[in-house]
Formats: sequence, C-alpha cells, structure tokens
Amino acid sequence: MQIIEYPLKQKVNIRKCVLALGFFDGVHLAHRDLLSQAAKAASDRGLAFGVFTFSSGSSIKSDSLRLYNDCEKAEIFSTLGADFTVIADFGAISGASPEEFVKHILVGDLNCALCVAGFNFKFGKGAKGNSDTLTALMRECGGDALILDEITLDGAPLSASLIRGLI
Repeated sequence: MQIIEYPLKQKVNIRKCVLALGFFDGVHLAHRDLLSQAAKAASDRGLAFGVFTFSSGSSIKSDSLRLYNDCEKAEIFSTLGADFTVIADFGAISGASPEEFVKHILVGDLNCALCVAGFNFKFGKGAKGNSDTLTALMRECGGDALILDEITLDGAPLSASLIRGLI
C-alpha cells in the first residue's frame, strides 16, 4: 500500500478515488464500519480507495494518548482494503478554510470523487466545516459525500475517547 505524506513534496498521480476521512485513532468498530462503507463505495464505482488521516504526532487532539502510530494505522487500513493512506500534518493545513480543504486538498491534490465521513466530522480552520459543509462543497466540485450516522455500544457513542477510558 502507498503512504502519501501531506502536504505533498511533489505531485503524485492518484487516480479518481473515494477517501475515508478521519483521525482514526484506535480504528474501532465505528471506524471500521466507515472504512468498510468507503471500500464498498470505491469498489462499486471502480475507483481507488484511500484514507485521509492526520499524523499521530500532529497537534490535533494533542491532550490524549495515541492508541496507534501512523504505521500501525496504515497497516490496518491496508488489511481493510485501502489502496493508499494520506498522512497529513495537521499544523501544515490547519489554516485552510473548509473551501480550501475540499477544493484544493481533497479534490485538487488528491483527486477525490467521494468522501466518506462520520456524522460529527469537523474540518477547516477553527473546525468551521461540518458534514453538511463537506457534502455541499463536494457537490460544488462535482463530487459527493457519504455521511454516516453515529454508532453506539450499549447506548454510549463509540469513540476513541471511550476506548481510552476503558484501557
């Protein structure tokens, strides 16, 4: 599987793809469901399947212990069918507006046709973009977004924070 560091140091040739978006620390059941749906969407459309995540060393969510490092996450993504993983430096792109993130990064640099994200996905400077913003911006660019509902376990939202608390 190909691992791509973002920002790109040089132009990469990525064929049109479906991108699963998220931090994916822990790669828990809700993450696996999201990744599975992204893989199926890519297969159904004849597109590459990639995962866009942030480096485990990023300043995003810096107050919490990481469950997996970048190599471990990429290995899991590969076993779940990903053709490539984009590991982004949060600090390098955190100033991008939601519009810049979608139009220049996802669609422009990474050739994304469909994004798959969770209901609570936030992005862009100040986390101003949400799942509705993502859907609207992808459609403006000729693509689409698949937004997945929350998954619970015994009535509690399944999250990496829940898993960290159980460890």
